[in-house]
Amino acid sequence: MLKLIPGVNQLISLAIAEDLYQGDITTASLPQLRRDCLAKIILEEEGIIAGLELVEIVFRQLNVEVRLQFNTRDGCYENPGKDLLEIVGPAFAVLAAERIILNFIGRMSGIATASARLVSRLEGTKCRLLDTRKTTPGWRYLDKYSTHLGGVVNHRFGLDDGVLIKDNHLLLSSGIGEVIRLVRKHTGPLTKIAIEVENESQVKEALRNNADHLLLDNMTADQIRTMVAIVDGKAQTEASGGITPENLKEYASTGVDYLSLGLLTTEVRFLKMKMEIQV
Repeated sequence: MLKLIPGVNQLISLAIAEDLYQGDITTASLPQLRRDCLAKIILEEEGIIAGLELVEIVFRQLNVEVRLQFNTRDGCYENPGKDLLEIVGPAFAVLAAERIILNFIGRMSGIATASARLVSRLEGTKCRLLDTRKTTPGWRYLDKYSTHLGGVVNHRFGLDDGVLIKDNHLLLSSGIGEVIRLVRKHTGPLTKIAIEVENESQVKEALRNNADHLLLDNMTADQIRTMVAIVDGKAQTEASGGITPENLKEYASTGVDYLSLGLLTTEVRFLKMKMEIQV
């Protein structure tokens, strides 16, 4: 599946170029590293695994034949000490690929694991967690693939992936009703329209104009609860801004349909893992 994600091959090419721009001068100095070795990717802390499929693409782009034995798969929860993957191939190539592989899998697994931990805090509510477009440039699809493995619902992948009328759109236009009318005329009746609203007046105006999804921006949990009651199921509701892991459950308990969190992909901590060469 990952090999089909837009841009993944280019991203791996960039990773290889920045680490091996003119080769690996250390391994080039050691002829004994031409022989095959066995390497294992070992997990050092518990978490959800993501990105394993990229290993094959890395070695293919390095133009080296290796044998890969996967002992888990993306989306699985694993404990420390788990042997995630075994690699048999030329030692120089395995060592050259080590940091590239660990960077991809470590980052993606970290995002998946953090996502799952936040999703677990919503238990007992109807609320679902959304990611955002606040991703590292070039990493959009891999970041969102990782949040999805953690149970998060993917928000828009790009500006061509859904209508979201935001405050700046409204500032440059003549009001909510006019903007929704123009967007519906351009996109057609089957396209859902989401709109960012900041107060009760805007909520009511958006509902009068049949908006499908209301983004309740930068409101307190009590304000969100009030807005949800006004909407009364006439549109989907999403809360964004000021939401943290600490107050996540409070916001989710307001009755809102979705919470969107940028920190899923902006505050990334790698899941710890290492490569061990077996001798």
